[in-house]
Amino acid sequence: MKKFFDLMERVLMPIAAKIGGQRHMAAIRDAFSTLMAPLIIGSLAVLVNTFPVPGFQEFMTATFGEVWMLPGVLIQNMTMGILGLLVALSLGYHLGRSYKLDGFTSSFMAAITFLILSAMTEDRSAILFNWIGAKGLFLAMISSILAIEVFRFIVSRGWTIKMPEGVPPAVSKGFIALVPAIVIFTAAGLIAAVAFSLTGGLSVAELMYKTLQAPFQEMSNSLISVCLLMFARGFLWFFGIHGTNVLSGLTNSMLLPNMEANIAAFAAGNPIPNIATTSFTDAFVSMGGTGVGLALIIAILIASKNKASRDLAIGSTPGGLFNINEPIMYGMPVVLNPMLLIPFLLTPVLCVIIAWIATEIGLVPRTVAMIPWNMPIIIGGFLATGGSISGAILQVVNIAVSVLVYIPFVKLNDRVAVKEMADAEAKTEAENAAVENTVQANAE
Repeated sequence: MKKFFDLMERVLMPIAAKIGGQRHMAAIRDAFSTLMAPLIIGSLAVLVNTFPVPGFQEFMTATFGEVWMLPGVLIQNMTMGILGLLVALSLGYHLGRSYKLDGFTSSFMAAITFLILSAMTEDRSAILFNWIGAKGLFLAMISSILAIEVFRFIVSRGWTIKMPEGVPPAVSKGFIALVPAIVIFTAAGLIAAVAFSLTGGLSVAELMYKTLQAPFQEMSNSLISVCLLMFARGFLWFFGIHGTNVLSGLTNSMLLPNMEANIAAFAAGNPIPNIATTSFTDAFVSMGGTGVGLALIIAILIASKNKASRDLAIGSTPGGLFNINEPIMYGMPVVLNPMLLIPFLLTPVLCVIIAWIATEIGLVPRTVAMIPWNMPIIIGGFLATGGSISGAILQVVNIAVSVLVYIPFVKLNDRVAVKEMADAEAKTEAENAAVENTVQANAE
């Protein structure tokens, strides 16, 4: 095991160092970390409004009236519902600060650029709300980075309006941003107009969304296609992109018709035709969220000796039980963490293969019921398979296999964290010693 850890450390540590030192990747990581609070609150609002206990919604409606869900809906819409806009604001701020640009100016540069490129109503009088959420996330990241790079390029060459001394700093900063803003917003507007003209009315956001989905459009109802879909979700999530939401159109187009066909066949008493359905992936793969997040939490509680990681896992357990994994994704973090990349991508694929084989050979019935995406394990597997205990057992088996895959990498992540802490302490001690030597030299 020690040799395995040493090998993985030699292979992955250089990758981690490069990712950690890359300015844009670091800004993306910091941007998502900043958004942890609204993401967690938004996730909890979703959980309350969709709490998967029979009779809960009826009880709440009878007790508080028809509008009891409104606060949760508003919280969800103004947190997770505008995720793209929040990322543009946060990424612009962090990337701008890394270039020693004014953070707030960089933030609005990025956000306005993103909004200019977003989808609008036919009369161009309003932005379509759903395109500034998760569906616009990829555009938010790309447009923010480009906007700040142009901002930096112009400022570094002094192509700005400089105010005389004595002018308040806020006014001076506003005029420094004037020329870059004209260039960036005009360019964004022209790009939006060209995209609209060449595509018959599509916005840049819609065009990018369709382009991102295009490589996956040839997927069909097969083991390989579902494995690739789960892998793609995890791959996007690793870079902080909500893979589940980004690929939701493709996922639904692939799996929902299969689910409907299974339900119709089950109601008619006919053989169930499809394995790949929405409930198949929700029940047997996305347990605790993308990457089998619940297994990661359990692996940390079993194998990690890092107190911060264990505390985070304990705090993430309630959300993980209901398939909400944002706290562990951004808190551990899993996003942009090479130490956890392999198990994060591997475990969903293993779960698909195990569940597919178990279903194909008849150990587990095919899914015949739609279940909420946040249905806890045991209950979810039981209900999805039409009340079969073997569905619940399959969930437990997939969790156990995933935990075993995660444990070595959790230990490796601990080793890296200890080494990084030791290096940081050594650097601090060296800096303190250098300061003391300087002070002594000056005193002499």
